[in-house]
Amino acid sequence: MKTESIFAVRNLTLDDMIRSDEFYSWDNERVNALGLNSEDWEHLDRIEEYAEIASDGETHAEKIESWRDFLSDLTLPEKIRERIVGEIDNVEKWHAENGSLNEFIG
Repeated sequence: MKTESIFAVRNLTLDDMIRSDEFYSWDNERVNALGLNSEDWEHLDRIEEYAEIASDGETHAEKIESWRDFLSDLTLPEKIRERIVGEIDNVEKWHAENGSLNEFIG
C-alpha cells in the first residue's frame, strides 16, 4: 500500500519513504535503467526471473542501497535525513548480523 506524497509527511520515516509513490516510481525507473548498462544485465535478468514467481529478485543489500540512493536525491531537513539514515543503518546491521544481507528478497 502506497502513502500520500512523501513530501506531505511531516515526521517522515523509512517506512513512509519506501512505501511512497515517489519511491515506487523512482525504483521502477531504476530497475528499467539496469538494462542500459551491460554491467547490470545479470541484475536485471535476476529481477525479471524472480518477477515470474512474484518475488523481488534483489538481495537485501541491493534494496538497502537503493534506499540510500533515493534518499540522497531528496531535499529534506537534515534532522529527518539523519533519522532515516539511522533507520537504514539499523536494517542493514540486522541483516548483516543475521546473515541475510546477501540473500534474495522472497
